[in-house]
Amino acid sequence: MYFITALASVALVGLVYIQVSWLQSGLMLQKKLFRERALASLDVVYTKFDKQKGLIKDLKSIIQTIDIEKEMPPRQLIDKAHTKLTSFVDSMMQVHHLSTKYECYVFDGISGKVYLSNMGQKHTKINKKVFGDYRVCAGNFLQKEFRNTNCAGAYQLGVLFPEKDSYLLSGIRTQLLMSLFFILLLLACFGYTIRTILRQRKLAVIKNDFINNLTHELKTPIFSISLVTKVFRENVAKKQYDKATKYLELIETENEQLKNHVEKVLQLALIENKRFELDLQRVDLHRLIKKTVQMFEFLAQQKNGNICLNLQAQNSELVLDETHLASVLHSLLDNALKYSQEIPQIEVITEDHEDGIHLSIRDNGIGIAPKDRPFIFEKFYRVSTGNVHNVKGFGLGLCYVKMIVEAHQGMIRLNNQWKNGTEFQIFLPNS
Repeated sequence: MYFITALASVALVGLVYIQVSWLQSGLMLQKKLFRERALASLDVVYTKFDKQKGLIKDLKSIIQTIDIEKEMPPRQLIDKAHTKLTSFVDSMMQVHHLSTKYECYVFDGISGKVYLSNMGQKHTKINKKVFGDYRVCAGNFLQKEFRNTNCAGAYQLGVLFPEKDSYLLSGIRTQLLMSLFFILLLLACFGYTIRTILRQRKLAVIKNDFINNLTHELKTPIFSISLVTKVFRENVAKKQYDKATKYLELIETENEQLKNHVEKVLQLALIENKRFELDLQRVDLHRLIKKTVQMFEFLAQQKNGNICLNLQAQNSELVLDETHLASVLHSLLDNALKYSQEIPQIEVITEDHEDGIHLSIRDNGIGIAPKDRPFIFEKFYRVSTGNVHNVKGFGLGLCYVKMIVEAHQGMIRLNNQWKNGTEFQIFLPNS
C-alpha cells in the first residue's frame, strides 16, 4: 500500500508540475505579445508625433515657460495639452489592441524634468530608466526647436503600465482558473482516496480485533459445553443422576450465553440494515429502570458498590419498545460495572423535558480517554483498555445503544465534562 501511495503521490506532483509549467509558458507568451504590441504602438507614436501640430505647439509653450521663463504654465494650457496627448496615445494603443491602463510622460531625457503627463502633477521629475524600452523621442520638431542632440538627450515620451501584471494574467485567466480548479479537484480526490485507504485499514484492524474477541467469547462456552457433556455422559453411565442434573444446568447456562453472543451480532446486523420494527407500546420508564437495575444490584453489592436511583421525571410514561430499551439500559449498566476498578458508584437520573425525558447514567469508573471519545459509538470499536480479556465484549454494545435510541427518534451523547468516570445522556421524546 505504501508503495502505491508513494507512486500516486509522485504522479500527482508530476501532473501539478506539468500544469504549472504550461501556465508559466502561457504567461511568458502573453508577456512577449504585450511587449511586441507596446513597442509597435510606441513606434507609431514616434512616427506620427510630428504631425500633431496642435500638441507640439502646446508643448513648445509649456517647455518655453518652464525652462526659459522659469514659471508654471497656465492651467488651461496644461489641460488642453493633456487632452491632446491622451487622445493621441490612446488612438495609437487601440490600433494594437492594448486596452490596459497606462501613464504617459513627456520629459527631459537628461534632467528627468516632467513637462506633461496624463497623470496631472503626479511627478515633477522622473528617471528615464523606469520606462525601460517603453520610451521614444518626443518628435523631431521638438529636437530641432530646442536642441541639437541625439535621442539619448532629447525630449522623450515614456509610457508606464502600472496594471501590466493583472492585464497579462487576464489573458490566461480562463486557463488559470480551470487549471486551479482541476488541480484542487485532483488534490481533493487524492486526499479522499488516501483517507479512505487509511480508514479501510483501520476498519480491517478493528474487524480483526472483533473476530479475535468473538472467537474468544464463543470458544469459552463451546469448550465448557464440550467438557461438561463428557462429564455428564460419565455420570449418566454411572447412574449418578443428581450430579448429572447439575451438569445439565451448566450446559443450559453456557448454551444460553452462546445464544446471547450470536443474538447480539444478528440483532445488530438487522438494525444496521433497517430490517427491524420496534414494538412500540406505552411503557413506564421508571418501572423499566427499576426492573433492570435489580438485575445488577447483586453484582454491585459484591464489589461493595451501590446503584442510586434519582428518578425526578414527573410523567415517566413514554411510547417505547420495552425489550430494546431494556437492552440499552442493560448495556450501559453492564459497562458501568465492568469498567469500575474501585467501589462502583452508579447513578441513574431522569428529568423532565418539554418534549420528553432526559435520562443520564453516571459512574465513577476509569472513564474514556479524549482520543477514544469520537469513536465510541462506532461498530467494533473498543477503547484501548477494552481489548484485555478481563473485560469481555465485542465493541458492539454502544453502537447498538445508539441505533436503538435513534430508532426511537432520540439522541445519546457522552458528557465530556464529567471527569469522575463516565456519563451517558439520553433524550427520549414523548412520541
